[in-house]
Amino acid sequence: MEYGIFYSNGAGNPSPFYIAVLGNTFDTFESKEHLMRVSISKSVISENTFRGNTFRGHFIKLTGLQSPYKSELDIISSNRFLSPVPKSNAIFWALSIGPENINNMQYVENIIFERNFFDIDDSAIKTLAIQSRGANFVTVRNNLFLGNNRLIGPSEPVVGFSTWDNWKIYNNLFYRFQGDKSGGNFMVGTERMSNLDIRNNIFFTLDPNANSIRSIDLTNTLLTD
Repeated sequence: MEYGIFYSNGAGNPSPFYIAVLGNTFDTFESKEHLMRVSISKSVISENTFRGNTFRGHFIKLTGLQSPYKSELDIISSNRFLSPVPKSNAIFWALSIGPENINNMQYVENIIFERNFFDIDDSAIKTLAIQSRGANFVTVRNNLFLGNNRLIGPSEPVVGFSTWDNWKIYNNLFYRFQGDKSGGNFMVGTERMSNLDIRNNIFFTLDPNANSIRSIDLTNTLLTD
């Protein structure tokens, strides 16, 4: 099986809208790509469980569309994102939002992630619960993140195009079992972000080497505001 769910109207067309993906279990170990690959607007993905062998892809890949269209006004809420089995040494991102690759100028805006449970306890080289190649007006609130690696991070931009404006990260719990292979930070900003607002989160670890862990590392981030 290549994808669990694929939604897109193709290049030059508006995204499908009013899509509801509710109460499903995606538990496949034969997927060659992503469990969900979608370009959707005004839609809800909620109360689902995602688990499977997605080392070549993601649990959800929410891609954008080229101007004048975009993927926007979507809510991803109350889902469970569970570690792939078996463990892998591959790069793994549970969710990826933004352009589908570093060559496509695609727009994603006004996305809410709320009340999700992430158990991303993987031995991967680089694990991210939420990764983005570029998206604006993104809210991450009231989620529970468990994992050993970086949990939120922008990366792999489309050069000269990607932006990460108006991200709000509120009221989340980040819990780490141990340090990771990439520096041991909960959130790492490696790209230009503006109007980034981080409030009322709890960062907790039982790592005996916790002095090497930063809750938020924006050392390499070029803040415009």
